[in-house]
Amino acid sequence: MIETIPLKGRVRGGASLEFLSVQGPLELTYRIPFALVEYSIDGEPQGQRLRLDVDKCTFADHFEGEREDVLRAAGQPIAQIVGQAYRHYIFEAVRQGQIKE
Repeated sequence: MIETIPLKGRVRGGASLEFLSVQGPLELTYRIPFALVEYSIDGEPQGQRLRLDVDKCTFADHFEGEREDVLRAAGQPIAQIVGQAYRHYIFEAVRQGQIKE
């Protein structure tokens, strides 16, 4: 299952770069440590998404100058948000008996 998590107002942007949402797989049988981050530049949503390595808290995609600094600073907070959603998903699966304790 692919989960979309809103980021607007939760992760600080800057340099006309704003983070809108993150999409990541939530699965019980395996874990994929990558997510896709939807973003806008100058208020315009971009067609491509930024690839985030959730384990390393770094983006595989890069920008030039000040936007790169914003991207580096946002990696860890976004990875924490994804991790929190994954832990909640696993907790609910245990609670509902889909996973044995």
